[in-house]
Amino acid sequence: MTFQETRTHLGVETQRQWSDLAIQRTMPVLMGMFSLCGLVAKTYFQQGRLTPKTWAWYRKQEVTFSDIMAVIRRNIWTSKYLNSQSSPQQKVFSQEDLNTLIDQLLDAA
Repeated sequence: MTFQETRTHLGVETQRQWSDLAIQRTMPVLMGMFSLCGLVAKTYFQQGRLTPKTWAWYRKQEVTFSDIMAVIRRNIWTSKYLNSQSSPQQKVFSQEDLNTLIDQLLDAA
């Protein structure tokens, strides 16, 4: 029943691997990752760090899964590239340039 509801409400389809065993492993992992992202999203939402992405031509009223993934990616990329301990001589981009680049990558991802 859980798999049927996942397919119905989340649009998750059965994977097309070569073996039934691979299919049986994939769906629980996908559901686990979705649940983990949901828990992270709840934390970000409570901190006020999760808001719907809006465009000039399209305004969303609620947060979508793509918004959640963008916040998670931003957190990972920011901690990796903006908070690194490398010396100023090794840095190619300024903090502001890296922040802009991350914003553009999030829109593409």
